Amino acid sequence: MSALQSRPMIVVAASLVFGGLLAVAYSQQNESQRRERREQRETRQQREQGRRGPARQRDRGAPREAGEAERQRPVDAIQEAQVPRAPAVKRPEQEKTEHDRSDRFAASNAPNSSSALEEQPEKGQILGFDFFRDPLNAKHPLQTFEEIMQADVEAKAPVMEAQRQLLERRYNLEPRLDPEVTMSRGKPIPVGPTARLREGLDWDQLAEMK
Repeated sequence: MSALQSRPMIVVAASLVFGGLLAVAYSQQNESQRRERREQRETRQQREQGRRGPARQRDRGAPREAGEAERQRPVDAIQEAQVPRAPAVKRPEQEKTEHDRSDRFAASNAPNSSSALEEQPEKGQILGFDFFRDPLNAKHPLQTFEEIMQADVEAKAPVMEAQRQLLERRYNLEPRLDPEVTMSRGKPIPVGPTARLREGLDWDQLAEMK
């Protein structure tokens, strides 16, 4: 066998050896990370037991107080994102003065560009919907964004209540967490089923449907 013919075999063998070394290193790294996470979880559990005190440890079956349950409730990321907050005013163009906020610059107060518009139909004004001027979902022409926002704010409570009633008819919104199984960092795992069946239907009948 010539040197040119044996070269591919050498390359393949070297690749296999290098791949095996990488696999061993990756396995050792994963094992080290799992061991570190397990030690951190055990440390947190020990600290939590120390804060609870011996009386709480002896009576684990007693119901928790409302304040304790509220503090240990998982954070709802969706609800947190929907909480309205005032935006931070950091840029100079955001710091408007009373002159900037006055109606001096309103489009309805702008003077005509030419006196000839007085003789034109509707004095050259666009009195219908204008997609450049009117906000999205405007109910009538020249409706301001503030009017739309005020109407939406007033309608939020009944809309949210109607949507919650719809969800409660279709789903069980009570959080049910597995008492033993958790994620790697102790985060609880919800268990089901969460869907509600219509009246007169059970899960066995649902399983028999085709």
